[in-house]
Amino acid sequence: GERLRMLLLAGGSSHEFQILRNLLIRDKTIDVTCWLQSADENFPQEGNEDVRITRLPEGRAELEPYDVVVLIDPDPRKLTTRFCQGLSEHIVEGGCGMWWVAGEQHTLDALRPNASTQPIADLLPIQPDVEFAERKMLGLGKAFPRPWRYRLTSDAVDGIGAKVMRLDDDKDTSNLLW
Repeated sequence: GERLRMLLLAGGSSHEFQILRNLLIRDKTIDVTCWLQSADENFPQEGNEDVRITRLPEGRAELEPYDVVVLIDPDPRKLTTRFCQGLSEHIVEGGCGMWWVAGEQHTLDALRPNASTQPIADLLPIQPDVEFAERKMLGLGKAFPRPWRYRLTSDAVDGIGAKVMRLDDDKDTSNLLW
């Protein structure tokens, strides 16, 4: 009977943000608070009526109400170190969930070692190769000219992620499906 409390933060008003925002606001099991970083200072941020905010929470204590934080191509220039450190602590110590959606505008800068977002980027289960992305002028979150096949890591086959990634009760069939 308890509703999920979510902070939906986006660097810009992308299609992903607009669709997800509308879907989540209509969901009666979620209290969603939106923060659009590209909005004008006086723009009324969206979300469910009783959880709208006029400023982005700072530090762990102000992030405590949120069960999940969704970051859609966050702009690191508009996130303070205090927010990022507080979110990192809330995830690691408080069990808050995080979903980071890579995008074409800000993700490359947000994954740089000296960005304000480093405390939360360090929690991602990836090792971004920013230099490679710059060298190839690909960016991160951009389309590639050919598809990449999904491959399961050893943790997803035999380790801690095996149950989550299983598509069939039989391990071999599941691996074949992947």
